[in-house]
Amino acid sequence: MIRKLISLWAKYEKWVTLVLVALAVLFPVISGFNRYVVNIGVMAGIYAILTLSLNMMTGYTGVVTLGHAAFYGLGAYAAGILNWRLGLNVPLTFIAAMVVSGLFGLLLGLTTLQLSGRYLTIVTLSFCEIIRILLINLEWLTRGPLGITNIKKANLFGFVFNTATKNYYLVLAMVLLSVFIVHRVMNSRTGRAIIALKNDETAASSMSVNVFAYKLRAFCISSAIAGLAGALYAHYIGYIDPNSFGFTQSIQILSMGILGGLGNIFGSIFGAVSLSVLPELLRSIGLEDFRQVIYGVLLALLVLIRPMGIFGKINLRHRRLQDSLQLAGEGEEAEA
Repeated sequence: MIRKLISLWAKYEKWVTLVLVALAVLFPVISGFNRYVVNIGVMAGIYAILTLSLNMMTGYTGVVTLGHAAFYGLGAYAAGILNWRLGLNVPLTFIAAMVVSGLFGLLLGLTTLQLSGRYLTIVTLSFCEIIRILLINLEWLTRGPLGITNIKKANLFGFVFNTATKNYYLVLAMVLLSVFIVHRVMNSRTGRAIIALKNDETAASSMSVNVFAYKLRAFCISSAIAGLAGALYAHYIGYIDPNSFGFTQSIQILSMGILGGLGNIFGSIFGAVSLSVLPELLRSIGLEDFRQVIYGVLLALLVLIRPMGIFGKINLRHRRLQDSLQLAGEGEEAEA
């Protein structure tokens, strides 16, 4: 049954995508423009961008990182500082956030991507903590533990995103942009090289694939997209502080990626939306205090049942190819 559903999904992938995008566009209308519900949608969209960016590193490249919140925070602070001190707004703050986070990703990648496995993971965890401590101690720039307040709402050429619904559509547009970037990269020569080195670095290297260069490229793109999510968060919430971008946040982003499925774009969005909605559902039934326990149980069960996540092993392009070959084989048998 599941196999047939996946085959149908693969066959009508474009139509399924259009329906899902239409539902996303109509979400505020369906919710009756309920501010609380739309706010959940905004945060789910921001986490979807973060999870997509993490999948560039962990899902496709195979680099397990525990410091993704650092790039998220760098993007938020870049946008917040430029808005607070210089009065700049969108799109300059978005571009600056992506550039700053991308540059830090480049610097971290240049110095650490020669490492592998658990050593690289530990370095990314340390990087996250270093960035958090810097944000606390550079009071002349970041206001330290007090954080940056009164960050203005996103203002694009005079159009102010001053309601939850307006911010929802801004975030949705950035989610679609992030999906487009990740999809184009992973379906390009760079993407094929990245997938090859994830599967077998030695084999990829023997075929003249520059392992370090392609990993670094993925690292920079991933960190830049995370910076974009940070800028969206800063403008929407209006307040940022260092403790919002620590280790716990990194674990939450990684959990979303693992739940949805590593190396799968749709899985990234599904995981982000699921774990954004789940706390609100738990709050409604009085189980908010047990959120982390429930997260842990869900992830433990998922690792046992589907180690690659719910959509991690689903490749629609391969399924279409398999189905077409199967039909061709059945046709030849019928003719014989």
